[in-house]
Amino acid sequence: MFIPGDQAMVSLLQSMALSSSVATWIAIGAARYLILSLLFFFPVLWNRGKQGKHILSEVVWSGGGALLLTAGISRIVTRLRPFSVEGSGISNLIPEPFNSSFPSSHTSVSFAIAAILLSFDRSLGTIAFGIAGVIAIGRIAVGVHYPSDIFGGMMIAAVVFFLVKFMHKQIWKKQ
Repeated sequence: MFIPGDQAMVSLLQSMALSSSVATWIAIGAARYLILSLLFFFPVLWNRGKQGKHILSEVVWSGGGALLLTAGISRIVTRLRPFSVEGSGISNLIPEPFNSSFPSSHTSVSFAIAAILLSFDRSLGTIAFGIAGVIAIGRIAVGVHYPSDIFGGMMIAAVVFFLVKFMHKQIWKKQ
């Protein structure tokens, strides 16, 4: 699957990431570890009473749903990662992921969580969306995703967000 501009954007972001050891360290940290920072929202939500616990359950459902959906799609759409394309000049800066490039599960999970948080608290959601954006850019910069993989992950996040919100609304109506 070839999307015009995908390869050029990966090359540009990777050249920026490789411009210094600090930039490389930041790109790798964003791509591999920044997603863990979303766990810091869990105790914040837990301590906000019944509504916070409800939102925490939506966060867990959204993150899990996004992960499952991206894993399933990745098994069907077996797109090579940018670093795997012969002659691309893209390096893999992190350990090779076990699935295919499309869609980005890191992006999907982080944006799904961010959307839930935004629906609950504008400040928390804004911070989470910022984190999700940095994760997405990091995944491109380290050579494991194309921008279209990121876009696909964001679309999955949106679908999962609306499904979780709809399902939880139906559950709350019955209670």
